[in-house]
Amino acid sequence: MGGVVMPNGRFYIRNHFQIPNLNAAHYRLAVGGLVRRKLSLSLRDLMQMPSQTFFATLECAGKRQRGQFLERGKTQRPKLAQ
Repeated sequence: MGGVVMPNGRFYIRNHFQIPNLNAAHYRLAVGGLVRRKLSLSLRDLMQMPSQTFFATLECAGKRQRGQFLERGKTQRPKLAQ
């Protein structure tokens, strides 16, 4: 159907919970734990960071279905480390 890389529009979507309704103006991502310094980033901060594009393989963890769902797609995210 999508060849080696599945087009984003054809990826399977499965959620066990509601998708959160985030307010972009108030959203903050807190980075803590075993880090040199804690961070609190807004959605705007994240969107302005350099990004990287990579290929990811997703496998459906629910093995109750008849068959196995395995898809490979291209995604983009902020580059958080060097």
